Amino acid sequence: MMNYYALLMISLMTSFLFLSGCWKPSSPTPPLSQWPSSAVENTCIGVQCRTQPTTPEDFMPVFAQQIKQYASLAPTLRPDNAVKDFVAIVVNMERTKARKVQPDGTYTSITIAEADTYWKTVGYDTEFIYFSKEGEKGIVLTLNEARLKNPSSFERYAHLGTYDLFITYVHELFHKEEQSKRNTPTNLADKERNELLDAYEARAARAVIIQQLLSAFSSPQTELAYLKKAVATYRAYEKAFPQDATITHQWDTLEGSAYYFELISSLKVWYPTIQTIDDVYYVYWKIAPTVKVIDWVGAVNEGYLLGGIAGILLDHIGQTGRKEETMKTSTSAMEFLARYLEKETTPQDVVVVSTQMKDEYARLADKGKELTPEQIENILNMFKQYKQQDVAIYNLLLEQLQTENPALFEKIKPLLD
Repeated sequence: MMNYYALLMISLMTSFLFLSGCWKPSSPTPPLSQWPSSAVENTCIGVQCRTQPTTPEDFMPVFAQQIKQYASLAPTLRPDNAVKDFVAIVVNMERTKARKVQPDGTYTSITIAEADTYWKTVGYDTEFIYFSKEGEKGIVLTLNEARLKNPSSFERYAHLGTYDLFITYVHELFHKEEQSKRNTPTNLADKERNELLDAYEARAARAVIIQQLLSAFSSPQTELAYLKKAVATYRAYEKAFPQDATITHQWDTLEGSAYYFELISSLKVWYPTIQTIDDVYYVYWKIAPTVKVIDWVGAVNEGYLLGGIAGILLDHIGQTGRKEETMKTSTSAMEFLARYLEKETTPQDVVVVSTQMKDEYARLADKGKELTPEQIENILNMFKQYKQQDVAIYNLLLEQLQTENPALFEKIKPLLD
């Protein structure tokens, strides 16, 4: 488990480079008159809808309330939901403050020494680890106080509408508790979570599939037409890039189902007017035009978004049973959509990737190899953690880094000696 999440950090740091000025597709947004009335019609979605807390003291009551609300909703989110009754230990990145949050929303300040008995954080952003200690189970999380003051750093999480600590809580616990019960892939085609940016034509093809799924939220009247386009293009992608498709299917399943659970949990926890799948679909209609597909580039990163929104769409077209299968098996929501609709598609439904898109993704393949100083610092902190706590994993990761990114290895290795 430790090796897996260490590799995840390397993957995230080396692939999440978001460019400005690139091709940015948008979903159509028809007038509301095309929609049936909805209880969530006037619900404001996103970080701009609330006054955002800018200090840990103001944020902790918000996070505690999110956990409390989640605890009350957990049994309704899916059958036999195992993601429940988890404690959160929150330590700021500077390691000067720590809090313990109970599932009922109560929280207390604890010393750093006490927090370290659960797990000794190093202090990089989005650090997390599970624990089970003296009858308690939960997750240790780091709090980035600087990001609290910068809502633009978490505005992409419109489905929550606040700083995203709760997202880490619910998403990672889904991996741990739900996917451990499932028939998830054990012989992964790519255990190292490579983003495969060099396969830029496949990345562009996947972007087109995602855009059709986002467009399916444009209105109930056009939903099915866009889903057929997504399915036809998905099957064409599989034929054109069979090896890439084998790899991405595992991430559509593993990360996609976790992202679906994150989306549904966050929306229902922080927007209480959302009750039904029609409400979820309606609200995501508001979110879809803000999603920049190019911000999700990469074989693993695509899997989050593609799998998550495909799950919502499966629900909305009345295929919740099939969606539940994605939560229990190694078949993705997108694959179930394809099986359900492919007989209704025609060759004309396949969306052809433009030369412009291919060129943009080729440029991304080159830019994705660059790292910012902040990314390098996060990777350095991760290595320090494993050098301190698990030398075997530390050596394994160092060897991998030397093989995959010699230039970065030369920068980091002297700082670790």
